[in-house]
Amino acid sequence: MEMMFSLTEQPRILLDLLYRLADVLSPAWPLIASVLAGAMVGLEREYANKPAGLRTNMLICVGSCLYCIMSVEVGLDPSRIAAQVVSGVGFIGAGAILRIDQHITGVTTAATIWLVAAIGMALGFGHIGLGLSIAFLTTIVLFILGRFEFGMIDVNHEDSSN
Repeated sequence: MEMMFSLTEQPRILLDLLYRLADVLSPAWPLIASVLAGAMVGLEREYANKPAGLRTNMLICVGSCLYCIMSVEVGLDPSRIAAQVVSGVGFIGAGAILRIDQHITGVTTAATIWLVAAIGMALGFGHIGLGLSIAFLTTIVLFILGRFEFGMIDVNHEDSSN
């Protein structure tokens, strides 16, 4: 049985295949990071029982990431695509804000949608560390300050009822 490659060539061929695989997968890393970032924020929103939850935040993050990747890959002006992403997400966020009499709800949800799109854009433009860091900080702000805020509101309502 004859060997196709010598033993010294096999490691080089394997290394070459790994480099080619990494080249093929390199555009996927920002998309994978955007799935994780959107899920991180979305899980908190699901836990808080908010309308824009896990799927919505993941889709917004991945979508904005993909638009930014494509604007760079196709050679379009990235600032024009980014501006259109912001406009589109602003429209989605505006739909989350409701006014009933003097009570306004959904502002935090709208702001979260806007920020998740910005996180996806950062990831799409290759700023993986920045995007994931902001996703983590956003989750912390929503979780901790949301609980603190509800505690303050409950105290105020109790004081006004006496």
